Formats: sequence, structure tokens, C-alpha cells
Amino acid sequence: MNTDLLSLEELSTQEMATRMGIDADELSCREQAGDLFSYVKPRRSSERMYPAYQLAPEIYPELLRTAMEVLGTDGPLLETFFSWRDRDLGGLNVREVLAGRPFEGFEPDEEAAWLLSLPAPRRKEAVMGALERMRAVAQDWG
Repeated sequence: MNTDLLSLEELSTQEMATRMGIDADELSCREQAGDLFSYVKPRRSSERMYPAYQLAPEIYPELLRTAMEVLGTDGPLLETFFSWRDRDLGGLNVREVLAGRPFEGFEPDEEAAWLLSLPAPRRKEAVMGALERMRAVAQDWG
């Protein structure tokens, strides 16, 4: 079930259930329980999509549950937290910081390279700071 943090793969309901070794009903129950998230991209389809990266051991289940406690279960907001570049993280996104490496083709600047060079616990602290900033932004939106 391990997935790379930098995976761009989006899975349908059936694909995600298969990846996890469960059926679609159990997947739905797990999502309702706050163990997973999905979203719909209306311009592409009305089908729910599950980002595969959420199954990476650096995220699932601990960080995902923490993010849901702080941000709620809104799939697009969670996707934003995990995937958008954050200037306070040296222009990296949370997944790159956790992985300790940028997406292929992204050249980190000096600040980003320094952050990526830190030990995993320090990078996780930076991610938790990003989560708090996202919470503050989300409260301003609401």
C-alpha cells in the first residue's frame, strides 16, 4: 500500500479501494470516519478522486488525521495544504518537505535546499507550522 509522497496519481473510488485491499463501501466508511479524503474536479468529471500520496507512510494515518482535526474534512482544502507551494517553506510544498526532496525539475533556492537538508523531525516541525498557517488562512476564508 506504500505510495511515494511525490506521487501525482489520483485514484478513482474503486482504484483506491483496490489499492487499500478493501471494498468501496469500506472506503466510504473510512472517508466518513476521517481516515481519507477525496475531491471532485468538476471540469474533468463528477467522479470522486483520491490522491494516492495520502497513503504515504509520512502522511497516513497520523499527519492526515492531524490535518483533518485542524482543517476539517474538506478535500480541496486538504489537497491545498499538502500540494500547494508555500513561500514560508522556501517555495516547497508540504510533501516535498516531508520527502526531503523536491519534485523532479524544481530547482530549490538556498532557503529551500537548507530546509530539505534538515533531519526529518525538523522538517516535520516546519510542516506543522505550515498547518497552523493554513488553519489561520482557512478561518479568514470562512
